[in-house]
Amino acid sequence: TIDFLEKNKVHAHLCRQGEKLTRAYNASAKRYHVPTTAVGIGPTLGFLFKDETGSDSLPLKSLFLQECAKEGVLTNGTAIINYAHTDAIVSEVIQRLDRVLMKLGQATEHNTIEQLLEGPVIKPRSRPMQ
Repeated sequence: TIDFLEKNKVHAHLCRQGEKLTRAYNASAKRYHVPTTAVGIGPTLGFLFKDETGSDSLPLKSLFLQECAKEGVLTNGTAIINYAHTDAIVSEVIQRLDRVLMKLGQATEHNTIEQLLEGPVIKPRSRPMQ
């Protein structure tokens, strides 16, 4: 296992793909004016959602999770990159997340976040992510 990891530069691959996803997500969030940020280290990241007071926005996160599922991106608000995540796969995920963030931007602009939810708002985490 160690030989495979070293020979294939797995750690560098994981970090590169995670950083690519983080940069693209944050650029899309900025482009569409969505109060969210991808944070983390290398291949492990989480998506944070804040309201105008800086508190966690559970309605916005709920809409994000709903729209991600519709786009075929299954997440609980985190992303963990693995060795199978090729450039093509990461690019596809970036495109899908861009479409999700575009919808969230429209919902934020028109103040329709809760109206677009097809289910209840998610419950808070037992401990906040920082």
